[in-house]
Amino acid sequence: LPDKLKKNIELNIVGETEHTQYVDNLKAKIREYNLDSTIFLRGRVSNDDLRKYYCDAYCFLFPSLYEGYGLVIEEAMSFGLPVIAFNNSAIPYTVHHKENGLLANDKDSADFAKNIELAIIDEVLHEKMCKGARLSYKQSHSLTDFKKETNNLYTKLQKAYE
Repeated sequence: LPDKLKKNIELNIVGETEHTQYVDNLKAKIREYNLDSTIFLRGRVSNDDLRKYYCDAYCFLFPSLYEGYGLVIEEAMSFGLPVIAFNNSAIPYTVHHKENGLLANDKDSADFAKNIELAIIDEVLHEKMCKGARLSYKQSHSLTDFKKETNNLYTKLQKAYE
């Protein structure tokens, strides 16, 4: 991201941060790029703290390279957070570009960054996506809807491999 945008950004990474090689490498990169005052590995947090992180967030970043079905995406949308993710696996079935989030080209970190920048700079789009996220959650959080979407995905995958 451009330096002018980085000044006011805080990235909170919430979730398991046991000492794995991945986490150790991530910590090293954070130190290497002097991002200790910007990026925070919060680890597992209580439900109350998690709610606070969601409520304080501007958007939800989900840079997963493969995801069967990201329930955490739905959880973020329940707080009205637009989701920025890669366009891969099942993610585009939940995240709709410029409606409830932004989809970056798969594995393209520069495009991912451009989408973060877009969400920050375009306040009108951001507000539209916040509303879209709440609406998406409201429309899809029932078990019946989940089953329907899962069946649709299965059917599309089955056709693709026939």
